[in-house]
Amino acid sequence: ADKLDLDSLEGKARLAKRAMPLVQQLPTGVFKQLMLQALAEKAGIDQAALSELAKSQNHKPKPSLPLPEPETPRQNEPLTDHTLIQRAKLVTETLRLLLQRPEVAVNAQADDIAILGDNGETLLSELLILLKKQPQSNAAMLLGHWYGTPEGELLARLMGEENIIPFEGIPAQFSDCLQRLTTQPKIRLLQTRLNELSCRNIQTLNEQEKSEIRELLVEKHALEAAIKKSAQKR
Repeated sequence: ADKLDLDSLEGKARLAKRAMPLVQQLPTGVFKQLMLQALAEKAGIDQAALSELAKSQNHKPKPSLPLPEPETPRQNEPLTDHTLIQRAKLVTETLRLLLQRPEVAVNAQADDIAILGDNGETLLSELLILLKKQPQSNAAMLLGHWYGTPEGELLARLMGEENIIPFEGIPAQFSDCLQRLTTQPKIRLLQTRLNELSCRNIQTLNEQEKSEIRELLVEKHALEAAIKKSAQKR
């Protein structure tokens, strides 16, 4: 009924025309009949007329699910040098926060850690994995784990730098850094899957795949909203 004037005959007719293909997708049973009855009441017509409308629409089947348009290559182009530099700074900041308060690693989810590894932030990913397995680890133990390696030298240098984030503010700052590092890669993964499904004929999609599209769109929109909200805070 979005943007329709249901007080007008035209609005009621358009509501019935929009809704019937969706109602017809429901399994035969009491719930479907109740939905038909509710639609008939809102549209101000009887169920017999709705049935006639359904028959006419069956000759021109329309997809019950609006598929998103596949993104163009331009939208999925490789990360720019500027973006890579910003990510590197963000990774460095996240490593520094973990050295100050290793226990905040408990807030990292498995999919976050996997995404970091896939994007080449292997030291951060490995550090989080280690802290998940050994949550009692402190900074000295972490430095000892990578002692004698280039990674160990980096961690030692970061440990020696002045920390400008107050101790009590580190958990929130860590969560923000982790979100900024993982959200865009998550969106790209979701869009890749959406592109795969959207390139197929709607009639060939089964109910599970249609449900997957809805879930992917909801998750993608939620992540995009989170990015905007985070940017506004900064």
